[in-house]
Amino acid sequence: MNFLKRAIKSVMRQFGKNIILLILIFILGSIIAGAVSVGRAIDATEENLKRKMPTLVSVGADEEAIIEEFELTGEFPDNTFVTTELVREIGDLPYVRGFNYSLCAPLESYNLRFYVPEMRDVIERNWAYPESGFPNWFNLIGVSGEELIHIEEGLIEMVGGRTLLTEEINTNDDNGITPALVSSGFAVANQFTIGSVFTLSSMLPDRNASLPENERWLEENLFAKEDFKFEIVGLFDMVDRESELWAGNDADWEVFMLRREILNQIYVPNHATEAIRSFRFDSFNEMDGGIRTEADFIPPVTALFILEDPLYIADFRAAVEPLLPEFIGIDDLSSAFDDISVSMGTLQEIADWVLWIAIGATLLILSLLITLFLRDRRHEIGIYLALGEKRSKIIFQILIEVVTVAMVGVALSIFAGNMISSEMSQTMLRNELIAASNVQPPSAFATGTTFMITGSNSLAGMGFDFEMTPEEMLEQFDASLNTAAIVLIYGVGLTTVVVSTLLPIVYITKLNPKKVLM
Repeated sequence: MNFLKRAIKSVMRQFGKNIILLILIFILGSIIAGAVSVGRAIDATEENLKRKMPTLVSVGADEEAIIEEFELTGEFPDNTFVTTELVREIGDLPYVRGFNYSLCAPLESYNLRFYVPEMRDVIERNWAYPESGFPNWFNLIGVSGEELIHIEEGLIEMVGGRTLLTEEINTNDDNGITPALVSSGFAVANQFTIGSVFTLSSMLPDRNASLPENERWLEENLFAKEDFKFEIVGLFDMVDRESELWAGNDADWEVFMLRREILNQIYVPNHATEAIRSFRFDSFNEMDGGIRTEADFIPPVTALFILEDPLYIADFRAAVEPLLPEFIGIDDLSSAFDDISVSMGTLQEIADWVLWIAIGATLLILSLLITLFLRDRRHEIGIYLALGEKRSKIIFQILIEVVTVAMVGVALSIFAGNMISSEMSQTMLRNELIAASNVQPPSAFATGTTFMITGSNSLAGMGFDFEMTPEEMLEQFDASLNTAAIVLIYGVGLTTVVVSTLLPIVYITKLNPKKVLM
């Protein structure tokens, strides 16, 4: 009788012992299957969450690196700006679907009012009214393409008129009037409509003059002043207006201030902001006695990229980071998943520990159990050896017997382990996320996510936002079993069983047949 037939008969004959082995493999296999299932579920959930993430990425000044450099040296580093050449080089990468770069510039006015959304229980601020003695500052956002990413990504929406045309973006207007997009609130506050022409000025007070701050901004005391005219061709509004009202807490106040900033931004072609910055450079250079160089006045560029797929973000980072100068960084909106990422990382560590402990326990327990089983079969093995049966065939016979039982036990443990681990891991994640959501988020101003550094790459500072509730995140939790997961569990389980079997059987078969039969 060959060893295959002997193995089959042995499985049928030793039914009681095999049931004990099956139960033990099922219990230990369920633990192993549960740990492997958690690891697979975390990978699948992470991919699901990434697919929900916006494909928006920004490249600009790395605020954290700049602040660290300032704390170390006491000086802000030079050359913290992105160049248009670098933006175009990044835009040619295969991961990028579209991009826009903005050259920003400030302008002032004594006559135009800020649009201030309705506020609850707040005294009206002087900065809302030019009568305070200081001009109001307006931030101009340069546009490089007809498809405005701010609209495409849902930050703002057009409510009247049109967007800027390609010919307006690429060429200057002969009459000296620049087309512009303004918010509907700004237009109403200043009694403008589509087609209205308004003037903003670049004002440079003489910083060498010994005058009080408010008097330095009087027109007669300015060192230089240049007027720029704009024509309103389109009106926009914030897509989500819920946070325009301030309820009285700090978090709402910061959101309110950010929205106030966005609703007073003016979108113009980049050539307009370049002209403004050119005037300011010449004026500052004249004020400082001609000691400035163009390197002292590199225009800050904020670059926004739309990727083909949110799963490309990691590849995009890997391709772009080697191209970036020091103090230039990349930002995306993956921080929305920080809470669940931390929770999943903790869960993964627990699953890894459980897996290795379960494998160790399986090796130890099965080795001892199979050693006990083999002690009862020492004479059987000795007879095989005495009759000249090869040791390898005896080893294969025992392995087939154990693996046959193990395959049934592992098959049952896969579904039991997956079901138990899925429920437990979801509960743990839910508790972690609920606890994290109840913690007051840190101040946006304290973390440097708003307006502190010109040309910043902070998407939060630009107003782009992406949030998911704990329940929405948990909906992406995927603990389902696929073929790869089942094969992996079978591989880990059966490998552990085989190693557990080989340890005692190899020792037994190495004994002298006479000693075995004595």
